[in-house]
Amino acid sequence: MKKEVLKTIQGLLGKSIDAKNDDTFSELKPSDLFCEGWLTSILLQYWKTSDLELDFLPVKNGKTKWAREVLLRSPFEKFGVGTTNSDAVVGHFDFREGTKRGIELDRNAKQFVVLEAKTTSVLTAGTTHWEKFDQATRNVADMAREIRERKLNVEDDFDVVDFIVISAEKMKGKHDTLLRKDKMKEKIEEMIEEISNGKNKRSEQIKDLEDWQENYFKPLVEKIEPRCVTWESIIEEVEPENPGFAKWFGEFYRLCIGD
Repeated sequence: MKKEVLKTIQGLLGKSIDAKNDDTFSELKPSDLFCEGWLTSILLQYWKTSDLELDFLPVKNGKTKWAREVLLRSPFEKFGVGTTNSDAVVGHFDFREGTKRGIELDRNAKQFVVLEAKTTSVLTAGTTHWEKFDQATRNVADMAREIRERKLNVEDDFDVVDFIVISAEKMKGKHDTLLRKDKMKEKIEEMIEEISNGKNKRSEQIKDLEDWQENYFKPLVEKIEPRCVTWESIIEEVEPENPGFAKWFGEFYRLCIGD
């Protein structure tokens, strides 16, 4: 049955690609396959099931998992900020009971890496309610919330904890400003100050935010090295391990960016 399902999907995708080539209409677009999501899934599955180790990912052990399109809880949920849809998480975690995409860290988690995958797009600059709450700061803030939920110590408990953007080489420099640690801290400080000065504030909620900020967010920002890793550099890193896969993955990547 599994093979039949895969053959059906393969046939539908083939028709979609043929439709693009002969200008006929197709509801299923090639971009449904040639996208950041599939790039990330293929890379992480190959990494997890091979001997490959990548510089920006933790060294695999029996507890290491990866998952795509996961939900991270926000420290600002009481102030109108919802969960963050992160592209991928790698490390020691599981899905929260009653959810399909919401995660929680293992009680003794040692690895926690959040990935944001891009090809030729940039990180979003803000949200509807908070125009300066950019995509990088939001992910890191939510990571600190998840760490707090388990009462883990950022400094002592983690062997690897990080936030990484994967992007096309030509877009690498466009992420730099939002990945600056000083800017992340400034934006969170401004948000908490704005909340403190707003109407309908509650002192216990402000104290809770300040505790999160001092004991989890700031130590996390100091420990991580938020940065952009390019798809091109990953392909180069994979090539000595498996030239055949590197060639195939490189061709798939070029289709994703439209080359």
